Amino acid sequence: MSENDAMSAEDRLKMARDAAEAGRYAEALEGYVWFHHNALKENYELRGVRLSFALSYWMDLAGVYPPARQALKEIRDEKVSSLIHGADDLQLFKDVESINQYLGNAEATYDLFCAVNERNREFARECARVAMQSLVMARDFQLARSFIADPALEIQERAQNFAENMKYANGIDNEQRRSASIDAFMHNYVDFLKQLFTILAGAKSGENIDALTESAIVQITDLEVRERIRQKIHHNDSF
Repeated sequence: MSENDAMSAEDRLKMARDAAEAGRYAEALEGYVWFHHNALKENYELRGVRLSFALSYWMDLAGVYPPARQALKEIRDEKVSSLIHGADDLQLFKDVESINQYLGNAEATYDLFCAVNERNREFARECARVAMQSLVMARDFQLARSFIADPALEIQERAQNFAENMKYANGIDNEQRRSASIDAFMHNYVDFLKQLFTILAGAKSGENIDALTESAIVQITDLEVRERIRQKIHHNDSF
């Protein structure tokens, strides 16, 4: 067994980043490619790191080493081809969406989603939540609305999830981490609501957005958090 074989995926990612910082760009790229293809086989809990920090490091490398950007595009294109030609794999779609974000190419996610929707509507339904921001950016509100069965129920489910997240966050001992987690969960909830209301308004499907907004707020049981949510929703209101 070689030394590399004994290393964890996290160790390999760190080694790749160290190589990039030392100017060993080809070695760094090799490490990032390995991590992307193999990290989940070793530890599925790395799925968040794989599509966030790892891609961020990759794009940092691409800024000084153009073959890194080309390699990421080629990986993206292979995944796109698989999805277009019949692979009903949500993880593949998540990979493409995240890569497109880092490449600054959200419109490509929209194009892919449209192709998937034409090929398999049920699989598109699985991908819709991941693709929704690209649909909003493309201003295809009618298509986005067609994947929202019941806005009130969607809000109820997200409010319940938000409550669970807040319970978890409030249990964190470290004050700085607790505060950061609370802010992140609030940000995500408000972003979801603003996206939903933008879609409903754009699709002109007749929902009472004011009533839905109030429902989303009053489902928050903590009065202090409720007021913060209210302020965030109405700040720079665009829907």
